[in-house]
Amino acid sequence: MNQFIDILAMIIGPTLNILGFCILGRALLSWVPQLRNSEIARILDLITEPILEPIRKIVPPIGGTIDITPMLTMILLFLLSDFITAQVR
Repeated sequence: MNQFIDILAMIIGPTLNILGFCILGRALLSWVPQLRNSEIARILDLITEPILEPIRKIVPPIGGTIDITPMLTMILLFLLSDFITAQVR
């Protein structure tokens, strides 16, 4: 059972990191108007929106326009990934 948990943690940790980088990529693409409707932007939207949407319901935009949920979500994902992988070591 312990070995199963170790393997699961070794899969979940990197997966959370990949999700964090997908969110970073989505945020960076949002700054380039020509790329907002590209295929890669749509793929990143499909991957990240299920994660970002619930957090957006909790955290309102700053000043009504600046969405900080990608940054908060990335921090949470990276911290959770570090916590999970640290438990395996």
